[in-house]
Amino acid sequence: MQGIYSISCTQEDRVYIGSSIDIDRRWGEHRRRLNAQTHHCNQLQEAWDAYGDESFSFGVVELCDNLVLAEQYWLDKHSHHCYNTSTKASNPMANPEVVKRVVETTRKNSSRHTQKLTEEQVLEIITLLDTKAVKDIADTYMVSIDTIYQIRSGLKWSYLTGINYSSNNSRKHRLTEADVTAIKLRLRDTTDTAECIAQDYSVQQSMIAAIRSGRRWAHVKVEGFTEGKQLKSTDCVQEILFLKSQGLTNVDIAKQLGLKSASTISYALSKVAPAK
Repeated sequence: MQGIYSISCTQEDRVYIGSSIDIDRRWGEHRRRLNAQTHHCNQLQEAWDAYGDESFSFGVVELCDNLVLAEQYWLDKHSHHCYNTSTKASNPMANPEVVKRVVETTRKNSSRHTQKLTEEQVLEIITLLDTKAVKDIADTYMVSIDTIYQIRSGLKWSYLTGINYSSNNSRKHRLTEADVTAIKLRLRDTTDTAECIAQDYSVQQSMIAAIRSGRRWAHVKVEGFTEGKQLKSTDCVQEILFLKSQGLTNVDIAKQLGLKSASTISYALSKVAPAK
């Protein structure tokens, strides 16, 4: 599917405009980079860190052949509330020569990444997943990135790794009331992050945020647990300013206030008008 897409933030009424010859694949790339905090668009990254993925939606704006012309039209249309760093459309994949080179490179990489893994290598990969990026592991063992993801999820080599793919899948979005009670107790009594809790229950991080805010499982009551939106850096600017005056780093402030990441501190401070 080729055309123009948008990434919209409901919290700020702002949008990121892009173009791609494969929109679905491009959206996956954006999500991976945003979740890894390595996205090239700083403003979009800061908003993603501050509000969480549940505050963003992805949409197809227009299917077209002339990507550059169409993208420029939509950039101009949304110029007053764009995250895009550049207001000039430029898609290298609109050039047939570039597309040809990409296809040739992909073919070469596909043929190169055909290394068959041994059981010892699979076990090594499992241990490396805690400390190394998936791409780096794939390059080291000369296999595709998909192979590493399949090992991690239990889709491949499960008899060796002990990771059960079907069990993991059955748990996703199928929490029991007992699970939700335990999750709410952790949200009430601990400083565990939503990401940590989500991993423990094999659900999306947005599910934990929905439980915290009361959008999901509100009927499961836990004494002392009050539903509400997760604290965001933009909600506690005064506390941040005070802690900064005490010499605390952004990392320390984020930990003390229970914020998602240190980068949200800079984002919140950027919203404060400089004193005259």
